[in-house]
Amino acid sequence: MNCVKVKQDKHCTQRGVVQFSKHYPQSLYGVLEPNEFEQLITRINTECFHHYPKTVYYLIGGIVLFMLFIIIGFSRGVGGLVGVGFAGFICVVIAMIVINVKHYKKVKASIEKSLFDANNYYSERRITLHLKEKHPDPHKQIKHGKKKFVKLYIDISFPAPSGFVIPMGMPMAQPVIGMPMSQPVVNMFGTQQQMQQQYPPQQQQQYIPQQQQFVQQQQYPPQQQQQYVPQPQQPTQNKSLME
Repeated sequence: MNCVKVKQDKHCTQRGVVQFSKHYPQSLYGVLEPNEFEQLITRINTECFHHYPKTVYYLIGGIVLFMLFIIIGFSRGVGGLVGVGFAGFICVVIAMIVINVKHYKKVKASIEKSLFDANNYYSERRITLHLKEKHPDPHKQIKHGKKKFVKLYIDISFPAPSGFVIPMGMPMAQPVIGMPMSQPVVNMFGTQQQMQQQYPPQQQQQYIPQQQQFVQQQQYPPQQQQQYVPQPQQPTQNKSLME
C-alpha cells in the first residue's frame, strides 16, 4: 500500500482552527482526480472548523487581575491578598488547560467523523484515510529554541498499481536470439511440456525438427533460415562390419 500525507495549511493563522492543505500530491495521480481531492479536503475543513472559545480571552484577563493582587499584596504586606491572587491564578490556568483540551478533542472528533464517511465512500476503491499526530522532537525544540505544538495530518493509503506477474509453473523457453526469455515457445505443435504429455518418445523425435523449423521461420528472414535448418545426420558405418 502506498501512503500520502496531507499536512495542515500553513497559511491558516486563526488560533485553534485546524485546516488542511489543498495542494494536490503528485502521488495521487490516477487514484484521485485533482478536483475530487480538493472537494474531499474542503468537506473535511468545513466540518472540522470550530472557532477558538472566547472564554479563554476572559480567563486571560483573570490571570492579569490575579497577578495584580499578588503584586499589591506583596507591596503592602497583605498576606490574604497574596493568597487570593495565587489561588485565583492557579484556578484560571487549570481552567484554560481544560478548555483547550476540550476544544482539541472536539476538533479531532469532527475530523475523524469526516474521515469515517470518506472511508465508507471510497471503500470499493480500497482508499483509506487516517488521522495521525506528529509530536515535536524535544531535542530539536531545545536546540533551536522554538516552541512547537502537536500537528495533525491525514494519511491516505491506496493500493499500489499492479504490474504484470508471470504465473508460477509457466513453461519457459530456451534462449533463442530475438525472443524474450519470459515467453514460452507456443506454436502449432504446442510447448515442449505439452508434447511430452501428449506424444510418446518415438513421435516426439519427428515433431522436434518441425518445431525448430517453425520457430526459425518466425525469427529469421529466408536468407538466414538456410544456415539454421538442421542438417540430417549421416549414419555412421561400423568399420568392424565392413572389414
